[in-house]
Amino acid sequence: MHYARGAWTDAIKSFRDNKVKPALIAWITGARSMFDVVEGKPPEVVHDEALRVFDVMHALPVHDTEERARLYRDQVQGNPAVLALRSAFDIWCALWFWPADKLDSAPLPATMASLTVEGLAVVRDLVAEHRFFHWELEYPDVFAATGGGFDAIIGNPPWETLQPVSKEFFSNIDPLYRAYGKQAALQRQEELFRDSESEERGWLLYVGFYKALAAFTEYAAAPFGDPAKGARLILGRGKQSGALHELWRVSVAEGQATRMQLMRTATKVPARPSPTSYSRSKPGPCSVTRWLSPGHYTLQPLHR
Repeated sequence: MHYARGAWTDAIKSFRDNKVKPALIAWITGARSMFDVVEGKPPEVVHDEALRVFDVMHALPVHDTEERARLYRDQVQGNPAVLALRSAFDIWCALWFWPADKLDSAPLPATMASLTVEGLAVVRDLVAEHRFFHWELEYPDVFAATGGGFDAIIGNPPWETLQPVSKEFFSNIDPLYRAYGKQAALQRQEELFRDSESEERGWLLYVGFYKALAAFTEYAAAPFGDPAKGARLILGRGKQSGALHELWRVSVAEGQATRMQLMRTATKVPARPSPTSYSRSKPGPCSVTRWLSPGHYTLQPLHR
């Protein structure tokens, strides 16, 4: 075996307790945001600029498809600020699926906008694998208005529970695996792991994906924990942790309007309905409906 039993779980817990928690405390008390500016502009301004492009597109005659396509291609898909904002959202989504053996390259709150070369490579791999989709960037005109969103989403419902299946994984390596009994299957796993570190790592990543997906689904909407929902990340002893969570909730609730107004005044952007209203439908993965700091977005999970 190349990996000790529980080594990745222990590594994640150590990273959380020794690096993430102190960084979160410093970040919350310092009222800093993870992405203050994107290509020299506040994220809200980038979103509003994309929204105005959609307004122009909607005003075109219905038959003018070529001009509509050109506007979308040049001013949305080709907009450096929109691309940078999408990259920021990708980084946030990637954190939920970060490999446990590459935690040294994982960003902390204060370094989200300045990843190392190794960290960016991990993000690129995860984006390619999971294809994160940010609904508010793809449909800003749908999600901008109060009460906005899609009334219904038509799709093929999942018929199976999302959980790792050893027969599914190992039969791709050994076609006879499905025919083995329980003890023979476990013995074959050990043989494969002894012979190949990559096969063992692949299994750990496979199992870890389902754990990460479950964690994302349950906690992404409140990444630091919400005491009201009984999901608190302990950040200090006694009342200190509760005070930090209260500071976070108050800064989000009260800071949103103030921050938006200050930024609009400073940048002279015409007022619009806030892009942070919650949609009736809550799509994902990594659907963005309020960001990670006062005036920004957080993420809504795929399933509720």
